[in-house]
This record gives sequence, structure tokens and C-alpha cells, in this order.
Amino acid sequence: VARDANILRRPDHKIQLRDEERRLVDRITGILTTNPLTPPDIKQIEQELGIQRSGLTEVLRIMERERSIVRIAPELYFLRTSVDTIRANLYKHLAEKGDITPTAFRDLFGTSRKYTIPLLEYFDREGLTIRVGDMRRLRK
Repeated sequence: VARDANILRRPDHKIQLRDEERRLVDRITGILTTNPLTPPDIKQIEQELGIQRSGLTEVLRIMERERSIVRIAPELYFLRTSVDTIRANLYKHLAEKGDITPTAFRDLFGTSRKYTIPLLEYFDREGLTIRVGDMRRLRK
């Protein structure tokens, strides 16, 4: 048995997507690529694709396990490449300036509060930053 985060599987097991699921992955990737720093939430993706939540959720979980997307909040996913870019730029900013407020983060990345707070909380959970009052600093 092999362990993949919180999933147990046979060591030789690989997820095989059906053609319709592969097309759905491509469509989701396209949607998330359109606005990489302000992606639509699950409800908006569901409406745009015209599919049921259960099917969408299943494909999103597969994409998350394949590490092509990152779940930032319960209803919000970003492309892995977008999160990596934000992480690198946030690290650079914090290394130079020492801290960042949510407003400065919003301005730095040209996003709104809808995305700013979940992203900052994600980086706190991931151990990149630590919240001190209303500021974020690099975790040592």
C-alpha cells in the first residue's frame, strides 16, 4: 500500500480519466487560465460548464491530487502555477519589506479582497507566512 497525502492506494494504481473527464479537465484549466489571479469559484465554474456539482467536484479532486490546481478555500481553486508565482513574489516582497497588509497584498497582485484573504490564510496554513495583527511576515 502506498500513501498519497490522506489517500491509500496500491503502489501501481494510477487514475485513468475517461475522455469526457479529460475534456472537462481541459475546460476547467482554460477557465482558470483566463484570469489566473481572480479565478471563478466553484459555483461560477459549474454555471459556465453547465454540469452538476458532483461531477465537477470529482474532477477538481483529481486535478488537486495531480497537483495541477490548489484548493485555496472550500469553494476556490487556483492553478498551481499561479500559486507558485504568487508565493515567489510574496516571498520576495516580504524578504525586502518585512511585512505586508491585506491591502498591500491586494494592490501588489491586482486582486480583490475576495481572493486576498483566502490567499493570505492559505500561505499562513502552508507555513510561508505568519499573521501578526493585521500584517503578515515570513515565518522563520
